[in-house]
Amino acid sequence: MLNRDQEVVLQILQVVDAFLLCLALYIAHTLRYDIMPLLQGIDSTHNEPFTNYIWAVVLLIPLGPLVLERQEIYRLHAEHTLLQRLWRIFKAVFILLVLLTIFMVTLRVPQDTISRLAFVVFLPMSTILLGMRDYLFMMWLRGRGSRLVTRQHLLLCGTEKEREKWKKDMAKVPGESYLVMEEIDLATTSDDEFIDKLHEHAVDIVVFMVDHSNLPEIRDALISCESEGIEAWVSADFFGTSLARPSFDQFVQRPLLVFRSTPDASFELVAKRMLDIVGSFLLLLFLVPFV
Repeated sequence: MLNRDQEVVLQILQVVDAFLLCLALYIAHTLRYDIMPLLQGIDSTHNEPFTNYIWAVVLLIPLGPLVLERQEIYRLHAEHTLLQRLWRIFKAVFILLVLLTIFMVTLRVPQDTISRLAFVVFLPMSTILLGMRDYLFMMWLRGRGSRLVTRQHLLLCGTEKEREKWKKDMAKVPGESYLVMEEIDLATTSDDEFIDKLHEHAVDIVVFMVDHSNLPEIRDALISCESEGIEAWVSADFFGTSLARPSFDQFVQRPLLVFRSTPDASFELVAKRMLDIVGSFLLLLFLVPFV
């Protein structure tokens, strides 16, 4: 859950990204109508004004942050590499371009008032601007920005090998939002000692590393966390599945950890199918003038 500082940062990022998308469209328009004709020695005094694209600006301001959020661009603790984040940004901008095209075709925006080439330039320009913003923000978050993100105190419960692996993976998370206050092995720790650790370090989250031998201890510790009102995470990677994806569900009032190797009929699959269809239509639309 985001704390207050994180929510403020998220809102600022969304406003900045909406502005950058509009700026990218303006730059694309300028390149199309001012720079390119100038390089070709063509008179550009009678070009279409940017006001013809106000409808696109109105759409980009709310839709831009929503699509970017869908691509997990605003996850402060994402472990994606720079190239992975850049690819997600590119996909988000492409989806926005598809949505703009659908709006343009559906509402029959006059084709002679806009330029397809300007929208083509908008795709890489937006990706570059948003990619630069994302890179600078991640660098800031790893440095001074980490002070604005409230650290949560963790108690790691597991064997020494499991705890070392967890700490190594957590070190990859930008922002340094989590601080390990104590490490224990439930096999050698009594219930009273466990509760004392919770109080001694003002623990926010307890992370349990589950294996086949410590389920009874974890059950008792979970009950203690519940009574103390402390959040608990259960690491269930001991199953060792490589293809099946875990998800949480509930059946007849029983919590279930479900592993599926086949994709769900989810929003992502439906959106991908629609994106393929509309993307093909968009490509054909751009190629019509050259046929």
